[in-house]
Amino acid sequence: MQRVLFYDLKGQHLFDLSIFTGQVMAFNKVFPVSDTVILLTSITNQQLLFYSINENRVLHSDFLMDVYLQAFKPLNNVYQFNGRTFVLPAMSQQILDVTDMEPNQHFQWCFGRHNNSDDQKEKLLYEIKRRVNPFDFFRFPHEAVGAGKFLHQHILEIFETPRFMIALVEFDYNWRHVFMDKQSGEIRVFNHFEEQVSLSFVSVQEDRIIAYDSGVADRIRAMGVEEIQHRIVDGFNPAILSESDRQIIENHDPMTQNPFLVVYRFRE
Repeated sequence: MQRVLFYDLKGQHLFDLSIFTGQVMAFNKVFPVSDTVILLTSITNQQLLFYSINENRVLHSDFLMDVYLQAFKPLNNVYQFNGRTFVLPAMSQQILDVTDMEPNQHFQWCFGRHNNSDDQKEKLLYEIKRRVNPFDFFRFPHEAVGAGKFLHQHILEIFETPRFMIALVEFDYNWRHVFMDKQSGEIRVFNHFEEQVSLSFVSVQEDRIIAYDSGVADRIRAMGVEEIQHRIVDGFNPAILSESDRQIIENHDPMTQNPFLVVYRFRE
């Protein structure tokens, strides 16, 4: 049994909802689909669950995988925009609208000759299945993505704003930020922003980006893997913050204080 905690917009606790799914699922994100239905993302092989608050039961589950895809789980590939809920299933390039619990195509990412073939994905799934130790699987996408490996690329995160479709892609041992202008169709690809920050481990809203220190960047650095040490892994850069903001970060105690958030607003 898991619990989802509900708060109002002023931060006042409203109630807890006990979730019964039949297995421990370690929910990572919760999205309100309607007044009575919430969407839960999980780190198990059940990628999405639609749960009725009134009936206290799972209404629908989707994108079931028969293996545990630690490095390819779609935790950051669910977002809401214009009152609709969208998802990119694991190892897919097709964004689906799942608001009505009946997936419909919303957008298709295409990387030309760098698209992954069905055969590539099947070989990767076979490799994950055959491993004896349940903890001996790909922890990070770069272990299975790149020249001479299973996949050409892998979409780590997706976002949408009124102007752009956005994807953060693992490719050639680096992160590629792909922005497609919805009006002109122009595509821009870059490794990181001029401010030396990445969209990894952030939340993208219609007019802003919210970054936080998840600890993942430090773990990637500590791995000491030469082929990925060059990438920009931070969602915030103290050098571009004000002195008062830098003091907040420097004085922050992660053991006793709430995580800090850094908010960037998109320029016109």
